Amino acid sequence: MTPTELNSDLNWGVLISKHHEHQRVTQGLREKGIDYFIPTEADEVYLHGKRVHRERLVIGSYILFVVNECWKEIQTMIGVARVILASPDLKTLNEGKELEPAKINVKQMDAFREFVSRPPVVKSIDGFFYGQRVTPVSVTHSFAFHIGVFDGKGRKGKLAAIFKMFGRDCRVMFKPGELQAA
Repeated sequence: MTPTELNSDLNWGVLISKHHEHQRVTQGLREKGIDYFIPTEADEVYLHGKRVHRERLVIGSYILFVVNECWKEIQTMIGVARVILASPDLKTLNEGKELEPAKINVKQMDAFREFVSRPPVVKSIDGFFYGQRVTPVSVTHSFAFHIGVFDGKGRKGKLAAIFKMFGRDCRVMFKPGELQAA
């Protein structure tokens, strides 16, 4: 049985890892036998002229974990900035009860996992997607040989693209058919 099947009836909590420490935290959670969930998505970037495929964290430094009796040990693990605790009421504070992690119930967690694992719905505009790398078709255009990012439709059905020029973003309008994927 996987840890998820064993912990299917327990609540989930949220911790925040220190910057670039999520792998160390997940290793510590794995060693302690605590189930965790970090939603990631495949990402492609250009680094030093080469295409690099990597996993990008969807919700940043937040790591979801199963709350059990050893949740206090998580606070002192290497790489953990803090565990998000439930906001107590005044009566709880006056009674001296200990704080507990903010809890996410199992149904909400299952819905979140399903939502994250679903492929995103992407709307195409004239064959382009928002954020797609584009360049002008014509080699005589003033932005020829520059690569920009598709930014949707502008006025009168023109296509918009954002180009970096002299350290600034320039939004340039093109007639349909004047842009191509880079």
